[in-house]
Amino acid sequence: MRLPGVCKACRAALFWNGSRWATPSGQAHKCRRRCGAFMPIPRDRCGRKPGHAGYHRSQYAMANERFAKTGRAA
Repeated sequence: MRLPGVCKACRAALFWNGSRWATPSGQAHKCRRRCGAFMPIPRDRCGRKPGHAGYHRSQYAMANERFAKTGRAA
């Protein structure tokens, strides 16, 4: 049974397949919504989720930090 739904953050159409939220094509949903504040020095938009506390980070900086902590690419 597939139950329809909508992502609260990005408003994407989703389906509950009994164990996880998935896109209509059946892939796991990965929300792409970001803060979006422009940072002039890295010339990029903030990669953090909306409503985050603290300072803005670029997606590149967040990927480097994740790789340093886990040893896996983002």
